[in-house]
Amino acid sequence: MTTSRSFILLCTVGVFCFISYNMVRMPVLALFAESLGAGPERIGFIVSVSTLTGVFLKLPSGALSDIYGRRFLLQIGVVAFGLPPFVYPWVTDLDVLTALRFFHGLATAIFAPSALATVADLYRERRGSAPGPDTAPTPSGGLVGPFIGGHLIPPPGFSSPLVTPGIFGCIATAIFFSLRLPPPPPRPRAPRRRLERPAAHARRPGAIPHRGGPQGQRRPPRRNRAHPRHQRAQPVPQAEGARAARLECSMQRGGTD
Repeated sequence: MTTSRSFILLCTVGVFCFISYNMVRMPVLALFAESLGAGPERIGFIVSVSTLTGVFLKLPSGALSDIYGRRFLLQIGVVAFGLPPFVYPWVTDLDVLTALRFFHGLATAIFAPSALATVADLYRERRGSAPGPDTAPTPSGGLVGPFIGGHLIPPPGFSSPLVTPGIFGCIATAIFFSLRLPPPPPRPRAPRRRLERPAAHARRPGAIPHRGGPQGQRRPPRRNRAHPRHQRAQPVPQAEGARAARLECSMQRGGTD
């Protein structure tokens, strides 16, 4: 599969995913929460709680795509787009609806950063211009999704406008599994520091470090003053020298006589 075809399919998956997401979010979700008894404040919280997951989870999801691969994170995001719409018709409690909206928000938090990273891998030399078309599905889904959802709202119930987004999510999932992505580039490894080994004499037993020299150097041996080799010649006193001279002169005179 060529790079251009992979890029087109990835953008098509994004279009269907965000149409599905925004079809539920506006205007169907507010009317559905009102039918369950929610007030204006609770409706606003239910609509915005899905954004809360994107605020806190987009950063770690992008880092996880570097560790576990782009395709694995994209697969989780696509599934999170397609499954929750089929659960909405069975919800009858506002707390359950809030929790479901929180889970549905995982779709955008996981899919969007991984899709941008995938485009950067596809076009390594055009990392500035290539992500532009990839971000177009988000506003496209925000334009088309509410328009379709508003036309599907019937007076008797909300089954049709809540299940139709799931069909769009299933189409996005089918397109995604036909997509072949290149492997991500290898991550550069930090150079390992080599530990300096101590000198051979430093590993000998008895090696004691001392000041003024490298660590592990032996101390210079001390001279043993008791040994005759290390003893210095003692100076002879002057009195003993004069006595020895007189004795030598007397011996010489006695020899001449």
